[in-house]
Amino acid sequence: MSDTPYTFDSPDADIILRAPLHPDDPESTEFKDLHTHKVILSTSSAFFHGMFSVPQPHQPDEDDTNLPVVHVVEPAEVFELFLRLIYPIEPPVIDSIQIVDHLSQLAIKYMVGCVRARLKQVLVSPSFLTNDPIWVYAIACRMDLDEVAKLAVPHTYQIDLTRDIPRPLLRAMTAETYNSLLRSHATRREELTVAVNQTKINGCGCSCGPWFYTRLILLMRLAIGEKPFLDRQRLDSCLSQVEHKSECKCGSSCRVSAQVISTYFTNVLNEIGKLV
Repeated sequence: MSDTPYTFDSPDADIILRAPLHPDDPESTEFKDLHTHKVILSTSSAFFHGMFSVPQPHQPDEDDTNLPVVHVVEPAEVFELFLRLIYPIEPPVIDSIQIVDHLSQLAIKYMVGCVRARLKQVLVSPSFLTNDPIWVYAIACRMDLDEVAKLAVPHTYQIDLTRDIPRPLLRAMTAETYNSLLRSHATRREELTVAVNQTKINGCGCSCGPWFYTRLILLMRLAIGEKPFLDRQRLDSCLSQVEHKSECKCGSSCRVSAQVISTYFTNVLNEIGKLV
């Protein structure tokens, strides 16, 4: 296989797709011509299949290649990537979730199943799930990729849905999609609260213990209310907010000793780990 990237200038192309280089500039007349093949486009896309089924008026381009020209409104950079996902060539590397978002809209607009399948593989990459789980969820819902949406939901638990979502991302979701995610977070909060409540605190019954753990559990519940995601680091941050001035003489057996606290947090995490 050649290492040279495919260029859309094949001499046996039978149609030109002309895309604007600067779509945001209404005065720009710069375009990029992508020489393509009707058979590939119509086989992959129901949209192009329908278009090519209707006789097209002859529109020779400015270079007089005698090929029909179809104007598209999408930016040339994005549309060329879209074509690279359609053509039987090495697929491009996509490292921007915004580009994935644009391509998903093109896959829906032009009704291209193969692009949908390729984007599905891209969306489940660890980098996107870790860094852009809300975007992954929104795109998956738009493309009816239910399994990908379910996979993305747990990765959103460390995000505050009421404050940490940018407006462009909110606009990418329908009200139903956003409300479904809110319900998932509410369910997760309930599960975490149950896990915290049913974790046993073992230790002596000294006077400092009840107050200390009541305060600690309250802080953990507040943390769960903010983001339904708990790990040892967040648990420790709750612990650091409790001012403990114990005069207990029980030593290592005290309910608020470092050893018992560590065991308690481990048990909390074990309960959380049981959640599906």
